[in-house]
Amino acid sequence: HRHYNLTLLLLYVKIENILLFCCNLCALLISGNALAIFIILFVFAGIIYGMIIIILIKRAICVNCIPLVNCPVMKKYNYRFKLLSAFVLCFFSSITIYAQRNPGASTRQDANNMVGGLHKMDVPILCYHNIRDWRSGDTKSEKVYIVPVALFKAEMKMLHDSGYHTILPDQLIAYMTKGEKLPSKPVMLTFDDADASQYTNALPELNKYGFKGVFFIMTVVLGRPNYMDRKQVAELAAKGHIIGCHTWDHHMVTKYTESDWVKQIEKPWNDLKKITNMPVKYFAYPFGLWNTNAVEHIKKYGFTAAFQLAKKTDKTNPLFTVRRIIADGNATAPRLIREMKADF
Repeated sequence: HRHYNLTLLLLYVKIENILLFCCNLCALLISGNALAIFIILFVFAGIIYGMIIIILIKRAICVNCIPLVNCPVMKKYNYRFKLLSAFVLCFFSSITIYAQRNPGASTRQDANNMVGGLHKMDVPILCYHNIRDWRSGDTKSEKVYIVPVALFKAEMKMLHDSGYHTILPDQLIAYMTKGEKLPSKPVMLTFDDADASQYTNALPELNKYGFKGVFFIMTVVLGRPNYMDRKQVAELAAKGHIIGCHTWDHHMVTKYTESDWVKQIEKPWNDLKKITNMPVKYFAYPFGLWNTNAVEHIKKYGFTAAFQLAKKTDKTNPLFTVRRIIADGNATAPRLIREMKADF
């Protein structure tokens, strides 16, 4: 007979080899060796295909040869299948051992996503200052830092509708240092200078979408007109937002003398800890500017990380040069999303 029963041919592949294949594949999936997984699937498919070709060339499968192993031609070529089975066993086992002992392609790819031994900072971080409508006296350069209320609402809505989830610095640092997972489409929202509009205009929108923010406080302004007071800062911390240090009066850290560090960093840092009754672990450089000397001083005060603006993350100090981008008041919500994707 010239009828071919491919189903019986596939059944001829011994059950123990199928189980062996599944076990080895699971081991490789756990090890994360994508290249080895591809090779195994390719070779396994090739072996099955080769077995089919051998049988079809010999035209030996007959509907009367049931079970298939009773077929005289199959018996004649049985040793070939035994050799194939042995090869499959040895190959799968060796690949599994290799995957467990070697990083593999996926790990090498992870290495390319490292900066200074840490996971590359690819989470978009936005920096806001004033959330209010423009006034007649606002200059063109000032409007960059002033996001109209309607625009801020549109941006928060677009982030929410686009599936973004806000994260806090602890999550970011855990990702960078330990590779811990982040929610899908993470984004961090930061607010500098303690402007009152952040509390009155931005906070309701954050609450509306369940977003959390990071507020970098310049302590000299607390309680002054148009700025937050201590009670509001404490409330933000109590509601799960993060309070960070932004110096005493916003002077550039690149110009500090030794005495400036106490006034600009140590005192505000201790003040914020008293206001929030919580550790203050994060710092934002005024104007986003920093240098190596500033980084070393920030480390000495026990900060976990520090945030800059436009410069690239420093390979030597990635945790203390975390990048942010300004949320431009001249932008639109779609443009902000495009910039986030382009810059991170």
